[in-house]
Amino acid sequence: MNRAACSLALLFVLPAGTDERGDFFEAKIRPLLTTRCQSCHGVSRSAGLRLDSREAILRGGRSGAAIVVGEPENSLLFQAISYTHNSLKMPPAASKLDGVEVEAVARWIREGAVWPESPQEFFLTRIKPVLDAKCVACHGSQEPQGRLRLDTAEGFAKGGLSGPAVIAKDPGRSLLLQAVRHEHARLKMPPAGKLDAEAIANLASWIERGAIFVDAPAQLSPFVIRPEQQAFWSFQPVKTPGAMPVARRAEWNRNPVDRFIGHAQDRAKLAPVPRAGKPALIRRVTFDLTGLPPTPNEIDSFVKDNSPDSFATVVERLLASPQYGERWGRHWLDVVRYADTAGDASDFAVPEAYRYGNWVINAFNQDKPYDRFVREQIAGDLLPAANEEERWQKTIATGYLAVSRRIGVSPHGERHVTIEDSIDNLGKTFLGLSIGCARCHDHKFDPIPTADYYAIYGILDSSVYPFAGAEHRPHRADFVYRAGQAKADEILKPFEDRLAPWNRREHEKFAEYQSFQDRKITTPGRSREVVWKELTELREQRRAVAEAFPPLENAYAISEGEGHDVPIQRMGDPKSPGAVAPRGFLQILGGAKVPHENAAADGINWRTGWWTTRWLLA
Repeated sequence: MNRAACSLALLFVLPAGTDERGDFFEAKIRPLLTTRCQSCHGVSRSAGLRLDSREAILRGGRSGAAIVVGEPENSLLFQAISYTHNSLKMPPAASKLDGVEVEAVARWIREGAVWPESPQEFFLTRIKPVLDAKCVACHGSQEPQGRLRLDTAEGFAKGGLSGPAVIAKDPGRSLLLQAVRHEHARLKMPPAGKLDAEAIANLASWIERGAIFVDAPAQLSPFVIRPEQQAFWSFQPVKTPGAMPVARRAEWNRNPVDRFIGHAQDRAKLAPVPRAGKPALIRRVTFDLTGLPPTPNEIDSFVKDNSPDSFATVVERLLASPQYGERWGRHWLDVVRYADTAGDASDFAVPEAYRYGNWVINAFNQDKPYDRFVREQIAGDLLPAANEEERWQKTIATGYLAVSRRIGVSPHGERHVTIEDSIDNLGKTFLGLSIGCARCHDHKFDPIPTADYYAIYGILDSSVYPFAGAEHRPHRADFVYRAGQAKADEILKPFEDRLAPWNRREHEKFAEYQSFQDRKITTPGRSREVVWKELTELREQRRAVAEAFPPLENAYAISEGEGHDVPIQRMGDPKSPGAVAPRGFLQILGGAKVPHENAAADGINWRTGWWTTRWLLA
């Protein structure tokens, strides 16, 4: 018998003390798996692994069984969450489990990996298969016999012509159980023959435990875009107008923009103000393009230049000055909520953020085409590059996503807030749409269903955001190295090895500090204040080791993650998952989806696709 099979056997032969271990699982392990693991390793089956049932966790994924019962050190799950595996490190560093959580998983595996069957699991594994096989054909959605439906919770509660089918916690009075036991004077079900004893016993146990019914997994409801919504002016492709308007005044027909302005003035019977003099004109344009006043020499030179292209010469000179990018780059950085600190409760400094600010300034000064300006900020790390320098600059451009908002003392546990900010800013900045309004419900005004919101969410959730550090985890992670992650790992390994013991000591001390939150202090001289002081001193000692790392060039930027779709979060609550939304783009703007055959590939690799092929319908 191999270790995986042995683990399965051990799991079903539960040792003494199962109730206590079951309580531990419900209090410490199930919430951890639900909130930190199952968004990727639930129905999404990232890497072929599900962590939402005992069978699935033992079966494992592409790397093998997730746990070896009784042996946490040999369990892939523990190795991944404790960061002791050579390649598997989960969750990503920005959301890394703390020492208390890691030790809880180790204890759970060591003590037998008890996984009590929840009422929901009991229904799905023991009751629903019987209902589907023996009952739903006659008591389903198509003309249910006796007006009794046994395929929905509402059907069970309502009952049929003979009354409620089930009375929760009262098997003896439940018509369903009387019928399947053949104890009812008239009702004997199913007609083809009596259920086996095990199925009947399971039904009785299910009713005794409260008859918890779990509806079938939610399905996405079709969203129909009405013709008038599709025809709205802002959703139409940009077109070159046919005949150009003609202004009454000849001087207003010199360029296309002036033609429209002059023609509109004529229709409104408005007269333009007198033409500005040259001193006023150079002052206006210099302030406008650089934010600075012209020098006396510049004013004098322009006033004396009587050539017909004198003003154009001034404009070209200003556009070529570095001050132009500095002036107008600031406006863009305001729009994309740039900051060089993390923004959460601790507001850790991010010295590398300036690289993105400089990229924006240089983009203006280099007159980067707008389509490239957009695509590089969203997916620059995935776009082709002519050379290493261009590749690095495109990677830096994804700092646009990296600077998304963090909140609280543990922002790594509030990842959905960061992605929410990414989507909200992306919609307003590039599309002029408040996509964020569709987080909790279909948009009230624009044709954007909640499914579209989570289609984009899945693309961004398949990305790795850098972590600048936080109050409860003051160590940065997932910054992007110019040398590449593999090369950086090779260079940094001896330094990481020297730092590892300090990390373990820091995690253990922090776990001790956190433990005071849920237990009575009985040891004389030990308190939260004392342990916090010890933790602070330990972190200072660790600092000297951490600061010995070589200064590899890095960026506060986005990197690839493992692709997966995500469930809709009912009312915006990540703890209330609904139907799974396939990754893709807004339906009103084409609705492109990640190709099904690429579902197992990195979803982030598709970031380029929907912006390349469907950017503003241009």
